[in-house]
Amino acid sequence: MNVLEPTIKAGVYAALFLAVGAAGVRLLWHRADGTTNALGGRAKSFALTASVILLIFLWLRLLAHTAAAFGVAELSWDSLKVMALESRWSYGWRLQVAAAVACVVGARWLGRFPIALVAALIAMALALPFSGHAAGSASTRLVATAHLLGGGAWMGTLAALVLTRQHGAIWSRFSLVAMVGAAVVSTSGVLLATTYLGTWRDLVDTPYGMVLVGKMVLLLGIAGCGFLNWRLLQRSIPLPGGPRYAALETVLALCLLIVTAFLTEIAHP
Repeated sequence: MNVLEPTIKAGVYAALFLAVGAAGVRLLWHRADGTTNALGGRAKSFALTASVILLIFLWLRLLAHTAAAFGVAELSWDSLKVMALESRWSYGWRLQVAAAVACVVGARWLGRFPIALVAALIAMALALPFSGHAAGSASTRLVATAHLLGGGAWMGTLAALVLTRQHGAIWSRFSLVAMVGAAVVSTSGVLLATTYLGTWRDLVDTPYGMVLVGKMVLLLGIAGCGFLNWRLLQRSIPLPGGPRYAALETVLALCLLIVTAFLTEIAHP
């Protein structure tokens, strides 16, 4: 398997999740005790950076697809134009680029009009499944979109809080977001698995199934860390640096995105 494409795709997923997370922080910060306007400003900068990175990774994806189709020696403006405008793959990619540009604009105005970034992120989540396993079915694309948005709300907001080094009451408010996101991820994940797998034996008899099992193990690890953090918050244990297992949960979430990116490159049974 060519590792370049799934690596770039993992970057796309990570940037999307971080942008969703920044929007989540922006929607949470003004309600959390002890936070200041500075957190809203950091969320805006974080969202803008993530959105620009998302756009960069999409252009890298175009380069990778063009190189795979024409060969590295044939990379040129003409071959890039053919791949970006005339190939069957290009439709989904163009939707994603348009949504990513909207994310950059929405992030720029996150402080005053957070709904703009939220709408752009939903558009991005709707566009991504057009170039994956779900491309051929509208209903499956909607389930995949819910899977992305649920994961972004849960793991993206978690990562944004960890990377901006937040502590205090905002973590208590994040708990509800995490639980809703986890429920959406779990439900949509089961629906996608039943769509792509023919039988339960495919989980252990096919490459797709075995990688999916690895993804589920990571998901359980993330959920376990989240549960431990929630218990600490419920017991009102002081967490001056944020929840104890939040950093580990974030690392596991990154591993999950990498595994997911490789999973989308494996033919399902």
